[in-house]
Amino acid sequence: MFRSPRQGEGELRRVRKERDDRKVTHDAIRRHHSAPFTNPTVVLDAVALANVVAKTIETGLGAEGLNFSMDPGSDRRLGVDFATFGRVCLQADAGLREMTRVHGAAR
Repeated sequence: MFRSPRQGEGELRRVRKERDDRKVTHDAIRRHHSAPFTNPTVVLDAVALANVVAKTIETGLGAEGLNFSMDPGSDRRLGVDFATFGRVCLQADAGLREMTRVHGAAR
């Protein structure tokens, strides 16, 4: 229970923002295979980059394998160059290996 109307308003704003953030993320997940992007957002660019990282380190290649296109502006909008991309791939792979070690999940 809220102690004051102000607390209730703050909670309502937080819930609405969380709902809106989920909509943005779901939209990005749905659209990330359609390059070039119409109305790109940082979330859409990040989802697309995460997809490329996963495919690069051979996680969840799916039916398309590595046969897909990336929006040509995503890397520039995110400020990711080749060296940064390589570091992200190495960190993601190390994180997956650690998760596998700790939880015993198959890769």
